[in-house]
Amino acid sequence: MKLLEHLADAFLNGAQDFRFVYNRMTKEVDVLEMLNNDWEDDENLELVPYKESREMYEVMVDFSNQYEGELEEKLFQALNGRKPFRAFQETANSLGIINPWYDYEQEYTKKKMQEWLERL
Repeated sequence: MKLLEHLADAFLNGAQDFRFVYNRMTKEVDVLEMLNNDWEDDENLELVPYKESREMYEVMVDFSNQYEGELEEKLFQALNGRKPFRAFQETANSLGIINPWYDYEQEYTKKKMQEWLERL
């Protein structure tokens, strides 16, 4: 797996209490042991950012805006209803556009991680 794919996975799967670190020297991504703060002493380690609900909601809105008519309407109904993240994925799946969604999410995340790497 390529570095950007590892970073994208870390971004999508990380959470406030479950983080990943990127080692600038080895170019590897590892799970951060939150109980162990030794990583802070290693200048080669960078905490990988993780997705925030608000940001990912906007990504889903942008994806939905690519469609027109009934598809767009159903996606926005899902986003504006209860449990929008789950509803959005279930709706995208039922409409047969779950794979384009995953591709869109992955491309967004890779681009975000590329920009992050360039700022390091």
